[in-house]
Amino acid sequence: MFVMNMPDNISKLSDGFLRSDFAKDTLTGLLNREAFNIKASERINSGEKGLAIVWINISNFKKYNNRFGFNSGNILLCELSEILTEVFKSKNGDIVSRFSGDNFVVITTWDDLDENITFTEKYLYSLHPGITLRLRAGVYFPSANENILEACDKAKMACDSIRTNYSLNACMYREEMGKEMEMEHYILDVLDDALNSGNIKVLYQPIVRILNNNICEVEALVRWKNDVLGFISPGDFIPTLEKYSEIHKIDTYTVKQVCEDLKNLAEKNLPLLPVSINLSRLDFELCDIFSVIENTLSEYNIPRNMLKIEITESVHGEDMSVLNLGIEKFRAYGYEVWMDDFGSGYSSLNMLKDTNFDTIKFDMKFLSGFDENSDKARYILSSNLSMAKQMGMQSLCEGVETPEQLEYLRTIGFEKAQGYFFGRPMTLDNIFELELPIENIQDSPYYEKLGKFEILDDEILDHAGTIVADMRAAAIFEITNDQIKLLTKNKTYSDWLKNLTEDSKRELINYFLKRMKRMKLNHDPDSSSSSSSGNRFYIFSNGNLFQTRIAHAAENSRTGSEAWVLYQKALTYFPLNHDANDRARIYEAYMKIFAMKSGDNFLRLD
Repeated sequence: MFVMNMPDNISKLSDGFLRSDFAKDTLTGLLNREAFNIKASERINSGEKGLAIVWINISNFKKYNNRFGFNSGNILLCELSEILTEVFKSKNGDIVSRFSGDNFVVITTWDDLDENITFTEKYLYSLHPGITLRLRAGVYFPSANENILEACDKAKMACDSIRTNYSLNACMYREEMGKEMEMEHYILDVLDDALNSGNIKVLYQPIVRILNNNICEVEALVRWKNDVLGFISPGDFIPTLEKYSEIHKIDTYTVKQVCEDLKNLAEKNLPLLPVSINLSRLDFELCDIFSVIENTLSEYNIPRNMLKIEITESVHGEDMSVLNLGIEKFRAYGYEVWMDDFGSGYSSLNMLKDTNFDTIKFDMKFLSGFDENSDKARYILSSNLSMAKQMGMQSLCEGVETPEQLEYLRTIGFEKAQGYFFGRPMTLDNIFELELPIENIQDSPYYEKLGKFEILDDEILDHAGTIVADMRAAAIFEITNDQIKLLTKNKTYSDWLKNLTEDSKRELINYFLKRMKRMKLNHDPDSSSSSSSGNRFYIFSNGNLFQTRIAHAAENSRTGSEAWVLYQKALTYFPLNHDANDRARIYEAYMKIFAMKSGDNFLRLD
């Protein structure tokens, strides 16, 4: 860390300097940085016990300036200076200074420090009701004769450490922060060399379509192998590059590397795989990221639909206007934009409300500790998936590590999954060596239509003593060349199928096939509607009556396959121990009530 030593004759100069206008901040009239350093050094060197250096700034000051103008911002700074002067009394020896911008530094004592910081924030907010003005404070307790520049740096480190933590307004310096700052400076120093030398590599993790168990996309992930430190975690270098506004360098590098890798696939006559890339909010401010991506795709002759844009949930911050405009521009030009890490932070729902996305990518934390007893996690995941489908968005869940997790995602209707269960990050060539097949990109629109259908049953409500009497069963069937295949089903439908004999299952499949063909031949324009004639019928099975709806869902233009969605609910709940005579009497009663003929809209499966 760079430290400037005070000249030996500083004490001879200080008195005259402090009495001059050069010692004052021109806007607020407080001591400036140089004058504060002199006065604070004298107090620290006096041997006084219990001193604290406090670094204070306004976390959303830039947003305030943009909204109300720089003149209003200057007035706000003057108001804060007056409050600080009042709260930290000079008669107690406290010194208040404005270092630069919205950064204020105070030397005071430990006494009532927390209360004074909280009071300052509340006082400032009371002058501007209705406007969120949040203060951040970093606190450092200097030792006797400690260098004032180092002390202020440490207070600033503590303040910066809660930049994105909205639950704290103050933080004390810890020794680890110094090590973190050394690590940050090292990352910044070697970044350019790492990009030029190839020490930073782009790897890919498979994304699997749950309906067909095919790899449909991959995510580009950056990995950094350093000659001195070995592996540098993305959890270390990405926040650092964002903090110091250098993140655009690694993101533009990633775009170029992805395009090179896709071009290599084409040259090897391997199928192209769409790639999702992560962008930071700062990319939209530090560079023209849209033009960077457009120009790079053009240079390598890569179509736009091969690149998916991921925006992490944590970027939802103070000023979303630039980001939202950037997202809408990407979407207007045909790019898919995904919301990454949904559920990882406090602002997930706000971001969904304020920003348009094509896909929600659920954070791996939803599956953390997932087992047969994790009912709460299941309810939360199921209800959030239902919300995504109602908003017309595609769904993807990260962090899949076990077959049980994947099966649960399948039964509640997730479209895609990603995680170590399918593979760790690897080179793009290695993706093609996995056992899972690669999805034909021409089939993607077909499966995306199917993914938007809601197949979640009502098991989410069946807990805490609540009894659900109307459990909805759902399934999606596919017909190819008169062969019918069950693509997916929810738990309720799966349980119902278990109670059917093999003969009944075959009869049911033949009935579905005939009905689907008839609906297709009739060219019913409203075949997907619940009011459509012919798409609603009843099934009598094991003494119970089920109402069923079936509707055309999508058609695969490449293969000619057609998908149909089925929804079914039980109208009666009789025990399954009826004998044949009982079932026959019940069946005849239903026939009279509904005035139907067997084989028309009334199928008997016993």
